[in-house]
Amino acid sequence: MILDEILAPDQYEKEIATISNSSNHVEYAVRLLGADGEGIVYLPIDSLKGFMLK
Repeated sequence: MILDEILAPDQYEKEIATISNSSNHVEYAVRLLGADGEGIVYLPIDSLKGFMLK
């Protein structure tokens, strides 16, 4: 997987709900510092299974 080649394990999450108490989730999310410099913001990344570029 590309993420584990460019990010440390504590810089991303797998199978995470990006909205608290939500049953919806994304496959991966990159962890970023929030605007206050202390909180965590997740940048969702969801793969497109079966997607092929032509």
